[in-house]
Parts: sequence; C-alpha cells; structure tokens
Amino acid sequence: YCRDPDLLLVAPEQFLDRPLGEVLPGNLGEQFSQVIKAALTDRSVQILDYPLDLKGGRTWFESRFAALGSDNCLVVVRDITEQKRQQRQKR
Repeated sequence: YCRDPDLLLVAPEQFLDRPLGEVLPGNLGEQFSQVIKAALTDRSVQILDYPLDLKGGRTWFESRFAALGSDNCLVVVRDITEQKRQQRQKR
C-alpha cells in the first residue's frame, strides 16, 4: 500500500513478481538483496536509507526489513526526505 503514488518508482504492476535488480536502479537491488539476507539470517530488523530521483525530485527513503518465517521478509518503507533536510540544516 502507498498513500501517495508519486512516491513509487514504478507502478505496482511493473514491479510485483519481478526480481529487485530489474526494478531498482543502480546497485540498490543488490543492496536490498543483501539486507534481506541479513534480516533472514540474523532474525533482526535491518534498516537501509537511500535516495531515489522521482517526479518531484530527490526523495529519501528508510526501509526496515523484518524476517517472516524462514524465507520471507516484510519491508516497511517511509519517506524521510524532510528529516534529511532538517539534518542538513542543523550542520
């Protein structure tokens, strides 16, 4: 579920049931795969922050990965662009 479709890199029908490397830009698919593997192996929540260039400009996301069973992973993604802006302003 995504409240704002403008925060999606591509429409759901373009990414569901496709390998991460085919959907995510650059090496982000590989990063996701590594973090998923760590979540499944360590049985701990893993966090990955990354930017994506979307229609509205550069947007920062935080993804949290949690193992579900032995071979599934739940990923919750949130927009953290405003937090990143505030962090830069404090510097």
